[in-house]
Amino acid sequence: MGSRWSGLAAWFVSADGRESQARLLRGRALGTIPQLLAVVRQLNERRAGRSDCSAGSPSRWS
Repeated sequence: MGSRWSGLAAWFVSADGRESQARLLRGRALGTIPQLLAVVRQLNERRAGRSDCSAGSPSRWS
């Protein structure tokens, strides 16, 4: 049972020059979130551009 707790502690606690898994995950997530938001922003801009074009197309005027 001691190894179970040490494994759990290693996930959350940095030791001996080794970053904890939780800290590594947090760092990667914080680095990735702005990239993800940029992609979502681009997709929204493309979608908005398409709807603007379709609203102004001559085929919709008749």
